[in-house]
Amino acid sequence: MSRPLRIYSTASRVMAVLPEPMAVAVANTAAMAWFAIDGRRRRLVAHHQQRIAGGTLSSRQLHRATAKSFRSYGRYWASSLALPHRCASYVNTRIRIEGREYVEHALAAGKGAIFAMPHVGLWDHGGAWVGTNWKETITAEALEPPDLFEWFCDMRARHGMHVEPPGPHAMVKLGAALGRNEVVGLLCERDIVGNGELLEFFGHPARVPLGPAVLSLRSGAPLLPNAVFGTSGLRAFGKILAPLEQPRSGNGLRADAIALTNQLLRCFEALIREHPEQWHVFQPYWEDEQPTTVTPVEPATSPPPAGT
Repeated sequence: MSRPLRIYSTASRVMAVLPEPMAVAVANTAAMAWFAIDGRRRRLVAHHQQRIAGGTLSSRQLHRATAKSFRSYGRYWASSLALPHRCASYVNTRIRIEGREYVEHALAAGKGAIFAMPHVGLWDHGGAWVGTNWKETITAEALEPPDLFEWFCDMRARHGMHVEPPGPHAMVKLGAALGRNEVVGLLCERDIVGNGELLEFFGHPARVPLGPAVLSLRSGAPLLPNAVFGTSGLRAFGKILAPLEQPRSGNGLRADAIALTNQLLRCFEALIREHPEQWHVFQPYWEDEQPTTVTPVEPATSPPPAGT
């Protein structure tokens, strides 16, 4: 067993046995320690928060938004690490869903459904909810070392999520899952593979994958934008939007995929704006994002209280 796997598996057992308020407190403490010591990441997250807000945040508002984002990410990890030890009934009772009818209508049509989501809130909890209610195939970024990736795959498999890593055959396998009238779940505002299209996101160019749109156009499966927000404690609220209209311009698959992806990005922007601090992208994202472009945010002598 590799050292990273020992750390994650131990943290998973600890989070599973802690009472929820204590688990949240531990996650908040760890997140704020990270916020205090990692200036590079703090500046990057601040830049993201300012960009979502259209440059309107004051220094104080920006500080609070950045701290909230770190705490929100800590809550994501507290929730995700405990999932391997949670039963299906726990998952279903800890999440409230709006828009479930869109999934049911899509599956009634027999072509499957594509859940398209940004890295917002408690997405693993949302994936577990889908997997406990329908057959689900997802993609996940490959991790190193390999035994850590296998651990995450096993964690998700316990809640009905079959994981397909990114690769040359992933689209074929996802298409086959849709052909079996299953749900395919895709976190898809980040270009993991490195072949994304340069499109506008919050008013600035970013590399975005066209794969979800191509999959929808080829299979006929509807693309359902959604997000899973953390609420109180480790509870969640899932919001599923109406299926996007599939363009058929006659200008070819790529043109239609770009048009459909632009629709999807507008939905992602609206969802992220509801709870911007829950957009958990802690890596450089936009094409113009370099260390010299981000606004410095210094740690406060005492961090804002939890929940602010």
